[in-house]
Amino acid sequence: MPSSDGHPAGDPCGRRRLPHGGAPLGAALLVSRAFPFAEASSPTPDVVVGEGPWVGARRVEDLAAALALAPAGATPWRVGIGPGEWAGPWAITRPNVALIGVGAGRTRLHADRHAGALGPDGQPFGTAGSATLAVFAPGISVEALAVENRIDYPTALAARNGDPIGANGLQAVALRLDADAQGARLRDVALWGHQDTLLVDALDARFDHGVIGGSVDIIFGGGEAFFDDTRVISRARPTRDAVHGIVCAPSTPIARETGFVFRRCRFEREPGVPDASVVLARPWPVSYTHLAGDSPVSYTH
Repeated sequence: MPSSDGHPAGDPCGRRRLPHGGAPLGAALLVSRAFPFAEASSPTPDVVVGEGPWVGARRVEDLAAALALAPAGATPWRVGIGPGEWAGPWAITRPNVALIGVGAGRTRLHADRHAGALGPDGQPFGTAGSATLAVFAPGISVEALAVENRIDYPTALAARNGDPIGANGLQAVALRLDADAQGARLRDVALWGHQDTLLVDALDARFDHGVIGGSVDIIFGGGEAFFDDTRVISRARPTRDAVHGIVCAPSTPIARETGFVFRRCRFEREPGVPDASVVLARPWPVSYTHLAGDSPVSYTH
C-alpha cells in the first residue's frame, strides 16, 4: 500500500545513502554507549480495531473506542489494530497501553494537523499539539504499524502559506512522547512527516527496526531515546537553501549523559535531496518550555 507520498509505508524504495554536510555534532548530543536489546512482543490483544488475525477478542470500529474501553489503573491494555487507514488524532493518557498492528504498510494511523492550524478554541495547535499520536503516560508499546502526519508540506511550503504563527507554522508531528511517557517501546514502526516528525521529551524511549522519515528537525526534543537498526530517511522539500534538511534537533539538558543514541542505523535520502545538503544534528537551545500532562507546550526553533 503506498504512503501519502507514493512510497510503500515502512519500506520506501529508491533511497540512497546520505552524505551528510553541515556543522559537526556537539559532543553531548549523540553518544554510543550500549543499551540492552528490546524484547519482541506480540501479545494477544484485549480488544481489536477492525479486522485482523486475532481470534476471540472483542472488536470495535475505531482506535478511540478501543482506548476508551481500557480499565482504570495500570493493568496492561493491549489493542490490536487491523489493516486499514485509521484517521486520528489520538492521545494516550493511561499507562501500559500496547498498540499492535499487522505491519507498517498495512496498519496506518494518520492525521494532518500542523502547528499553525487553528483548533476548536480558535488558537493554533502549536508544534506539540499537532501530533497524530501523543502519549502522556508510561509503559507504552507500539508494534508493526505506521504513524503519519499527512500535511501536504511541500505544497504549503512552496506556497508559503499555513503560517499564522510565523515561520514555524508548518511544523507537524507524527508521534509525540511527552515527558510522562517514560519507557516507551516501539518496534517495526514507521513514522512519517516532514518538519518535526518525532518529538521525544520522555526518558528511556527505545525504537527498534523502524523507519523515520522527514526533512527538517526530524527527531527533536529534550528526552532520551535509543534507536537500533533504524532507517532515518531525509525527504525532499522545495528549498534553495544550502542546508536541505536536519536530522536531529535535541534540547538535551547539559547535565544529562545521553540524548539521542543511534546504533546500527542507516541515514538515507529520497531522490531530490542534493548531495551533502543534510546536517546530522544541531543544538536547540532557545525558547523551550515543557508543561506536564496534556497542557500546551510551546517550542521555538
